[in-house]
Amino acid sequence: SSDGKSQSIYSPSVEGQMKALRAAYKNSGINPTTVGLIEAHGTGTRVGDKVEFKALNRIFEESGANGNKCALGSVKSMIGHTKASAGAAGLIKAALGLYHKVLPPTLKAETPDPDLDIENSHFYLNSSTRPWFSKNGHPRRAGVSAFGFGGSNFHLVLEEYLPTKTEISWDGNIEITAFSAARKNELIQNIKAYRDDVVNGLSDDQFRIRAAESRKNFSAKHSHRLLMVHERNFQKPDLFNRALNALNSTDGRDSLNLKNIYVGTHEKTGKLAFVFPGQGSQYLGMGRDFVCTFPQAMKILEDTNKKFKNPTLLSDLIYPPTAHTTEERHRQEETLKRTDIAQPAIGAVSLAMLKILQKFAIYPDAVCGHSFGELTALCAAGWIDEQALTELSITRGRLMAEAAANPNAPEGAMLAVQAPLDELEALVKNSTQKIVIANRNSPRQGVLSGTTSAIIDIEKICRK
Repeated sequence: SSDGKSQSIYSPSVEGQMKALRAAYKNSGINPTTVGLIEAHGTGTRVGDKVEFKALNRIFEESGANGNKCALGSVKSMIGHTKASAGAAGLIKAALGLYHKVLPPTLKAETPDPDLDIENSHFYLNSSTRPWFSKNGHPRRAGVSAFGFGGSNFHLVLEEYLPTKTEISWDGNIEITAFSAARKNELIQNIKAYRDDVVNGLSDDQFRIRAAESRKNFSAKHSHRLLMVHERNFQKPDLFNRALNALNSTDGRDSLNLKNIYVGTHEKTGKLAFVFPGQGSQYLGMGRDFVCTFPQAMKILEDTNKKFKNPTLLSDLIYPPTAHTTEERHRQEETLKRTDIAQPAIGAVSLAMLKILQKFAIYPDAVCGHSFGELTALCAAGWIDEQALTELSITRGRLMAEAAANPNAPEGAMLAVQAPLDELEALVKNSTQKIVIANRNSPRQGVLSGTTSAIIDIEKICRK
């Protein structure tokens, strides 16, 4: 559509942009309220952004958005204004977001223009990368706007082709080169030869191919091993030189303090244990990079969403929309602390991380968990399956929350005590109070549980 006739070819109008939006959603047969991401033209000018934002809000209002929040961003915050190709850049960003099931960030826009009143709109500025989960049974969808010279307005509606994430979201900007040999001198020579090739000039593509070959030829059975993690700039030989220095000093043990260099020797490693956390370990955005990157992790969260009976998706409580105020951020943090939310959230993220470790063929010799984490440990040990873990996480959290909210339930309290467990057991046995040892956290620390009055009395005894 065009709004060029309204004022001047340089002045955008709300009506002209709304005309393009209406036509796009009518022709596609898509309700705008099912769109999870709007890639805005977003020139960054006060007038232009205000007009565009107002037009989008009106269209969403007409469509019955009813409080639904849609991510809003512009690729221009990342790459600048590319003039005639700006719309193509926005289209690429939105298409990749749908493909990888990720809501891309918009940088340098943490504090929105107050004139937009974005808190009371149908949108939020997405300033950090977040996993993109499906909602209400419809596919993920995005809208892309681009404005041209002479008042031309374009809007395109995109829909994901596949509902599941199928590929690891890795762009190759981080590479691992792996070296192994039966003898230390052979390992050093291999690294030197690789470094010389880099110095003589390898393209990024050639470097990636060589890195893949090095990983393929790597053997964990070799007595001497070294890994290097390369971050984006592959052509600097500095990392190779630091790796060689680490090998030449005390058999590589100094490499423990070196960034991105990891040395293995013939020394036998000990057994491996996984320790799973309990309630209190939750935080907003936990495991975000794992879930954005690995299909296995996203599937765990998607499956948990389906079983979590709540007006809000569990994933939206773990990865909420960007908060534009301190008060909103605090509210999001307090919500995640609720027992009925925190426990299934910790269970889902812990299970997602476990699946990724299993993908890399890392399995524990022993597992343990603290408090709620005992459930995840049972799953990791094979005593309960993943579905049982999810259902138990949701049920356990719900029942504990209901008990806490019951006005007729007796008031209870817990007390963490730093003392040998045998002393705590004797204290409980000899006490006239109704108390028990709820947690045996370590040989010298336990948690007592009982009525509030009993715990207050026993605390006085413990202090003495």
